[in-house]
Amino acid sequence: MATAVAGFYDQIRRAVAEYVPVATVTVVRGANVGAKVLVLPDRVEGTLGDAELDRIAVDDARSLLADERSETRVHPLADGEVELFHETFPPPPTLLIFG
Repeated sequence: MATAVAGFYDQIRRAVAEYVPVATVTVVRGANVGAKVLVLPDRVEGTLGDAELDRIAVDDARSLLADERSETRVHPLADGEVELFHETFPPPPTLLIFG
């Protein structure tokens, strides 16, 4: 698990350095605490332990990434609630100077 998490952070560092938007979703309360998903424009890596929760988390992450926001969201599941922390790393704005 530690190697997988280290790989996520290496990918985040690389994406940020290359101005590629990237987001992570982490379970912070509920089943599978600590499970992570990495969301890149062309792929998703990892799982939160439930296919439907993965789909919801990825959709939320992409929406938050477009809005350049990070936040925590609670989702009801059949066996209780799960709280997810969506952390986004949008590319920095481009400044163009004319004149």
